[in-house]
Amino acid sequence: MRKPSRKKLPERGAHDSERNLANNISRGFTAALFMMCMDVIVVRQVVLEA
Repeated sequence: MRKPSRKKLPERGAHDSERNLANNISRGFTAALFMMCMDVIVVRQVVLEA
């Protein structure tokens, strides 16, 4: 998986520094950050199965 561009994330509302984003990713994504990252890397569909 490609690393989300830190230049494109602020356009979608993630205004954290690169270090803060790295910490958020290592601790676990929030749903909002996950969706912003998926948008940046052009993922249009996510299938969740139980």
